[in-house]
Amino acid sequence: MDRLHSRHSQTHICSLIRFFAAAALGITAFNAAAQNAAGIEFIPAQPTSADTVYAKLPRTCGGSNYFPSVYRAFSENGRIKVWVQTLSSSRACTDRNAPAAPLMVELGKFPAGTYPIDFFDAVVVSTELSLQPIATNLQLVVTDHRPTKPAPAVFIDYSDHWWDSTDPGVGLFIWQNRSDQVLGAWFTYAATGEAIWYTIQAGSWVSATRYEGKLVKSSKLPHTPFPPPPNLISAEAVGTAVLDFTGDDSALSGRFIYKFDSATVGVTRNIRRFGK
Repeated sequence: MDRLHSRHSQTHICSLIRFFAAAALGITAFNAAAQNAAGIEFIPAQPTSADTVYAKLPRTCGGSNYFPSVYRAFSENGRIKVWVQTLSSSRACTDRNAPAAPLMVELGKFPAGTYPIDFFDAVVVSTELSLQPIATNLQLVVTDHRPTKPAPAVFIDYSDHWWDSTDPGVGLFIWQNRSDQVLGAWFTYAATGEAIWYTIQAGSWVSATRYEGKLVKSSKLPHTPFPPPPNLISAEAVGTAVLDFTGDDSALSGRFIYKFDSATVGVTRNIRRFGK
């Protein structure tokens, strides 16, 4: 894991510039051991290799009032390190111990394993950045979610916006959850030239790289001014759809094969992750 996450808000951009500029000029680190008295939690509490992991840092109005959107998370010498920054003490606090919204730090996705994580409060002093420990040597344990999955095990998350560059104005959104259930949304054009969209659903993975499902058309009358209830949605399966990622570049490209029940032959589109 070697990923850098930096978040910032415009209201604190000057503090963020000082934060990272000071890191380049010099760092003074406090070596005192710090336990998890800070009450830091990992979200989810028992993450798997399919989860995006967050660290939840509690905040109070005064003593631990970290910037809500300024942090740095990175890997160094086999450890994950997180730097946060405390708001200026000039903020008025009726009760310094009053709870504030927690700081959520995105750590990212990890392969199965155990990762030591250290949290520091980065305090800018003149041109140096002093790191005061908040909690050190916390253990993030990540399990592998693949062995528990029934065959065929799907090893790539295909969630993204996909498109065929030879077919402008048309695209395919794919959502794939941690159980590898898939929902696709295909926006295209009808025979009349008007925009239309279909969903790909109610299917299954027939191999680790091939998903087969139904092509569904939905419709709904406009809302009336007298709710409730809303108008019911009608859904009709109008064909079949296949997502096939068996090529050499299967993480980035594949084929979208669809066939309407009213057609005698299907159509194959070469698709690729948008912008990749």
